[in-house]
Amino acid sequence: MPEDASVLDNADKMSEELFLALQKSKIVTSNAAIAIPVTSAIIRVVTAPLMKDEELQKAIDTNSLWENLVQLTDNLDDYSIFHQVINRNDKENTMDILFVASKLSDINSYTSIIKNSGLNAVIIDVKCFALKSAVDQINLISKSSEDANLTAVLEFGLDENYLMILYDNNPIITDIFLRSQDRKILLKSEDQEEKEALVRRFITQVKQAVQDFETKYERRIRNIKVVSNLPNVEDFLSSFRKNLVNTGFNLFDPID
Repeated sequence: MPEDASVLDNADKMSEELFLALQKSKIVTSNAAIAIPVTSAIIRVVTAPLMKDEELQKAIDTNSLWENLVQLTDNLDDYSIFHQVINRNDKENTMDILFVASKLSDINSYTSIIKNSGLNAVIIDVKCFALKSAVDQINLISKSSEDANLTAVLEFGLDENYLMILYDNNPIITDIFLRSQDRKILLKSEDQEEKEALVRRFITQVKQAVQDFETKYERRIRNIKVVSNLPNVEDFLSSFRKNLVNTGFNLFDPID
């Protein structure tokens, strides 16, 4: 695809290429699990008055909860919404709710790409939650109680950039902003000063997200797993370590 082109703007091309890849790889199954980009979803942790499950469900059924807590420019009916209570604070009489909204039009567009390639989408998830499932499985296999209780995952690359902290199996997700020119630096730049300036901007956001978590939950994040589609990601990891000392950055491949 052309540089800066989106998947949805080149849907027919993507279907054709996917069909050819399936034929070349001789894959016979027709069922597929797809992960839509984090950028196609609205992910927020919102604070609400403490409610029982029945009260919460009633507020959701009437749409009053999301209308009051989440300011969306579009109609709620245009979204597929998932929620999960991730923390209840009896002392302050509040609770934190993970809110995830994906546009139905985007979901339909991605599933159409899959369908036109000859596949049937049986599972649809936002990419960060697909990654969470992989991390959960790896933690289960490794039987590490520390990792199972608290794991930080950073996606760093041309398409997706966010920090996901998994605490007591609850995801806390912070979007990390990259400018369009930053993506060009990641892809092409040989200017070391330019790269280091990008890292400083990026790590400043990561550091703030980590500090916010540590202050609120009184837990220390010592290591961050990094997922990336950059071929030169190791060069950036060394700069990450210099800019955020006392925190380990280790490359993580969820399908390895």
